[in-house]
Amino acid sequence: MTKLSAAATTSRRDRRGQGLVEFALVLPVFLLILLAIFDSGKGVYSYNTLAQAAREGARLAAVETTWVGATGANCTAPVCPATTAVLRAHIVTAANRMAVAIGPIPSASVFFHCHSASTNPPASVASWNDCGSANTIGNVVTVRVTYTYQPIIGTFFRWATAGTLVMTTDTTMALN
Repeated sequence: MTKLSAAATTSRRDRRGQGLVEFALVLPVFLLILLAIFDSGKGVYSYNTLAQAAREGARLAAVETTWVGATGANCTAPVCPATTAVLRAHIVTAANRMAVAIGPIPSASVFFHCHSASTNPPASVASWNDCGSANTIGNVVTVRVTYTYQPIIGTFFRWATAGTLVMTTDTTMALN
């Protein structure tokens, strides 16, 4: 009887560290998955914030674009931008009011283009930021905002990921 009980005690004592070893093996994987879930949520939040910034910029552009260059008695709107550069600065400011959570959006990442409602804006933003003769009521304005998202997990695993993710969102509104 004593031999059986001594064997059971030895077996239990040998397995005592097993739980600690299993925990040490599972913990890093669990923390990595938890970090990836957190990072995904932060990415979705950043994209939604960026989309709201584009909507705010498009709303402002839809109201102010038809008044570019209007002065004196011709300016019956609350704000009449003197040039398209001033209009662009107003659009960037409006977008940044909505992007407080993700930080300031540089003006080089905000573009606008006026066009007919039946056409799409050009794919390349090289010809954007000038409405030309398309700034009349009945046309539309598209505002594109880009943002470089830096995931937390990309910082630790740069060798396995691209490290950054470029988010782009467009919003189109009718000029009025």
